[in-house]
Amino acid sequence: MFDILDEFNDTAAQNAFEPSDIQNHKVAIVLPYLIPILFFLPIIADNNSYCCKFHANQQFIWFLVLVVLSLVLKILGFIPIIGWIINLIASIAVLAIAVILMVDASAGKAIKIPFVGDLINLF
Repeated sequence: MFDILDEFNDTAAQNAFEPSDIQNHKVAIVLPYLIPILFFLPIIADNNSYCCKFHANQQFIWFLVLVVLSLVLKILGFIPIIGWIINLIASIAVLAIAVILMVDASAGKAIKIPFVGDLINLF
């Protein structure tokens, strides 16, 4: 069920993850996908871990995507009924994608955010 985003899995990055890093920093890796403003949490947890750096980058991109999406949805919200329907569909889609990213991150996968996951390498 949660293998929808598997085509965006970076297997080279996933193979570089240390299993102990995933276990030790699971909360720091998973939580920012649900609360995107906490994208820096994996770096605080372990600045030297490749796994934490990868997920911090993806979470920062997720944060930027959600900021842009919220601005677009605010503009579309001025359209009476269609704007409300688009907002509802987008909210459900964002929540579903966040849950999938959280489950995949806790499983040790290296899922890149679709279409924009390679644009920024901040950490």
